[in-house]
Amino acid sequence: MFRSLVELSRIWSRHRHLLLMLANRQFLVRYRGSFLGIFWTLLNPLLLLLVYGFVFTYLFPPRWNVASQQQIPFAVILFAGIMVHQYMADCLVRAPGSILEQTSFVKKIVFPLELLVPSYVLSNLTVFMIQWLLLLVATAATSHQVHIASIIWLPFVFIPFTFMIIGISWILAAIGVYIRDISHMMNLVMMVLLFISPVFYPLDVFPEPFKHFLYLNPQTFPIEQLRNLMIFGTTPNWSGMVIYAGCSIVILCVGFMFFRLMKRGFADVL
Repeated sequence: MFRSLVELSRIWSRHRHLLLMLANRQFLVRYRGSFLGIFWTLLNPLLLLLVYGFVFTYLFPPRWNVASQQQIPFAVILFAGIMVHQYMADCLVRAPGSILEQTSFVKKIVFPLELLVPSYVLSNLTVFMIQWLLLLVATAATSHQVHIASIIWLPFVFIPFTFMIIGISWILAAIGVYIRDISHMMNLVMMVLLFISPVFYPLDVFPEPFKHFLYLNPQTFPIEQLRNLMIFGTTPNWSGMVIYAGCSIVILCVGFMFFRLMKRGFADVL
């Protein structure tokens, strides 16, 4: 574990400029040739928000006691959950094909293949930050208050979340080279994770034993903390942050070691 962290820090120090350049390229290529361009980063979640907001506001009314007491629109609460899920889904759905899409890099011995996955994640993180600013504006406009002190602690939630996504993406990218079917499975997996995450409902609706089960979903804790810090203005869950950060580092290191082990056969398969 410690050896993996040392190697990761070494890769970052040597290739951070290349990584940022790749991430910027991925972000620009995503919208190249489209009429609306970068506005799709806001349009996609807003369209999802309209659909889910209508269904879960008028057809299946939500059970948010805190929100009703503070007169917070359900659309704002829903958007906070959707943007976290969308960030993770965009990374994990594309991860199995991230190496397959860049086969030319596999043949170049000097190119560090480990950078391909983080470049996709950082590109999606840029989209997430744009949506976060939209959530900030929506929160200020609807509740007429912005919890600045709480916002300061958000990086302590989403940096570990990003590390966890990178670790999982490394595993999926390595497996995706050998088993192509995993690319088709990830859309279904993310759909399942969407409905077992507190996106459309609070965790309070579940009995206590089931809450612990839901926390096995890697996006449950970030969704809860984002809402609590930005919308409800509650204090951070420090014990949860420490546990989540520890798990994220473990998954990051495991994913890195697994990718390095499996990449030895990439050239033979591709």
